[in-house]
Amino acid sequence: MPRERRHLTSASRWKVGLLGLVLCAPVGPNFFTFDESKPKDPGRRELRHEFSGVGEERLLLPLSCGGTLSVRGYEASEQQVPKGWPSGSYQEWRSLIFEPAETEDAGPPFIQSVSKVTCCPDGRWFPEADPQVLALNYPKTLGAAVAASLKLLHVERPKILVIGLGSGAVPLWLAELFPDSQVDVVELEGTVIQAASEVLGFPIEVPGAGDRNLSPLRGRMGQRLRAIEGDGAALA
Repeated sequence: MPRERRHLTSASRWKVGLLGLVLCAPVGPNFFTFDESKPKDPGRRELRHEFSGVGEERLLLPLSCGGTLSVRGYEASEQQVPKGWPSGSYQEWRSLIFEPAETEDAGPPFIQSVSKVTCCPDGRWFPEADPQVLALNYPKTLGAAVAASLKLLHVERPKILVIGLGSGAVPLWLAELFPDSQVDVVELEGTVIQAASEVLGFPIEVPGAGDRNLSPLRGRMGQRLRAIEGDGAALA
């Protein structure tokens, strides 16, 4: 069968020609400029080596589907403790790791997500994630795509549904970026919600924990951020 030929209209040729001109045009060393006065991305690539090692165990829980969930802690070189935290508070990286059950076709353990959390030295509050930090490529891409779409559509009070919680970094980042939003997360595994809220810094209220829920970000988020245990596939 002969290959179908597609002919460009004059308008299409003009657009393609312009694109080629832009791509081929030489640029000088000062064509791209960067504002050095702006703070660096706290989740930038060059910091990833800090949470790539073994780390220290912060939590270990079984998964209902088999295997285990673990949270590991790693020292953070940059300390940006938010206002309102007690003296001596510090920040560290924490990774959420899934380890499949031991079967013939089981894959290796893998880091599902990473958060940078603020911790109290006396444990009076639950850890609290930095809402500005997206440490891996996938959450950066997902968060940017959702945020750009909402901005382009001029959605003023977005209601956002996230299926799958992980560490909670993406829904928290969106809730911080859109202060008039309502962000709901549906998560199949109750242990993931427990890990995210108790040790990964996802700022929702932990039932029965009393004053440990009184950290600044939990108070500021109020009811705008919720995690619901259930099957997100039913909502897709």
